[in-house]
Amino acid sequence: MVSHEFRNPLNTIAGFTRLLEQDKLSQEKRADFFQRIQAAVRRMIALLDDVLTLSKSEANRLTSHPVGLAISPLCQKLIEEIKFSTSTGHTINFNCEDECVTVYMNEALVRHVLTNLLSNAIKYSAPDSSVELRVQCQSQAVIFQVQDEGIGITPKDQQRLFESFYRASNVGNISGTGLGLAIVKQLVERHGGTVTVKSEINVGTTFTVTLPISSEMS
Repeated sequence: MVSHEFRNPLNTIAGFTRLLEQDKLSQEKRADFFQRIQAAVRRMIALLDDVLTLSKSEANRLTSHPVGLAISPLCQKLIEEIKFSTSTGHTINFNCEDECVTVYMNEALVRHVLTNLLSNAIKYSAPDSSVELRVQCQSQAVIFQVQDEGIGITPKDQQRLFESFYRASNVGNISGTGLGLAIVKQLVERHGGTVTVKSEINVGTTFTVTLPISSEMS
């Protein structure tokens, strides 16, 4: 499956490289071909990163190092980073309960999960729509909810959504590796948490992640 996923961007790079050898290409065409090659390279890098993370998770080499996290500032920082990297017109609303002060959790885990879910919410919804990030702290766990107003996921697709390389039937030409949610699920469950999804076509999707709080730093 990995080799199949690499074949498309490699074919794109090879094809446009051959076209660039033509002498009569206009500057506009050359610029367009270079952009397509760069986009294919970015897809391959994303796939490599996802495969590496997934393989580490399956080999149980992703260790947990809980630290004292100020949840609200961390989420706000992640939102700013994602808005900067995506450069879309989405509004990301953040709602965190007052009692969420400092908890002991794996920062890398929280970052990876929220970055993936927020990026997906933006990717699969209209540029002028809103994305919601809600955080609720309980005595033993923190609940993260990411809600969008996007294309939604069919009930049939929801049953396979967390499988490696599986992509929903209605994503069309929207790019993706089909690994992001599989990685999220593995990471969350290996740290004793859960992830669920509720969705309706053309209405939106809500992912809910529950992560346990560590009793102390390790």
